Amino acid sequence: MRGCYHPAMRYCSFLVLLAAACAVGAEGGSSTFTTYNTTSPATAGESTTTSSTTGGTADGTGTSDGSGTGGATSTTDATGAASTSGGASSGGAAECGNGVVEAGEDCDLLEFGDKTCADFGFQAGDLICNGSCKILTDGCYTCGDGTKDETEACDGGDFGGETCQSLGYGGGGLSCTADCQTIDTSNCTPLLSCGDGTKNGSEQCDGADLGGKTCQTEGFDSGTLTCKADCTLDTSGCQNDPNCAGQGELCIFDENDPQSNCCPPGVKGNVLGICDVFVCI
Repeated sequence: MRGCYHPAMRYCSFLVLLAAACAVGAEGGSSTFTTYNTTSPATAGESTTTSSTTGGTADGTGTSDGSGTGGATSTTDATGAASTSGGASSGGAAECGNGVVEAGEDCDLLEFGDKTCADFGFQAGDLICNGSCKILTDGCYTCGDGTKDETEACDGGDFGGETCQSLGYGGGGLSCTADCQTIDTSNCTPLLSCGDGTKNGSEQCDGADLGGKTCQTEGFDSGTLTCKADCTLDTSGCQNDPNCAGQGELCIFDENDPQSNCCPPGVKGNVLGICDVFVCI
């Protein structure tokens, strides 16, 4: 090999080694270069090796950081020490009830992304998120379609089965307000017995005779229930606990008390006024 140090071919060994390194790099997806000091025979053999791989692998079977989410850079010096930087992985199961809509959830407490009742074909109302972070449309409605939805008192001629008689009157006809939120009983007529102080027939009450009803039986927390002149109940003196839980707030489910500590419907955003697993809806 003496000819390798001939003045005309002094770099032949360097070129051979460089070509071999390039061939390996092209095949494996990484590049490794070794530089030999050939200025004199006495220093030949000293080497510095630097290897860098980003976003790939040496064998083409996977990513260098093991996650496929980022690149990694590895550097090796002449002493054999190596360091690696870059590349990260993250993940974890969605946590229902933390107020953040995560993968696999339709909603979370009061967060629905950009969804509204209109996305489900309704005109108005409020979406409900249940204890499993799934969307319920029980709070949505389309007033004027002639069908009473959950949060409507009535719609057109649909009064949910109610009549003047079922509401404590002797006869007449019901009507529905334009916003579908109130049944109008102004055309109902009282029972002939109304005013005798005794609850008769379909009367809700008569004078002081409330038929055992109280504010609590009507869905309120406290207050005084009275009777109107037309023998229907007057709940204007009833009130709710200001500390009751509103929609999306925590509650403890009790099969014997579906309302639990939730506010009744219409109070603090509650639509149904019940506890669904661990949140009020």
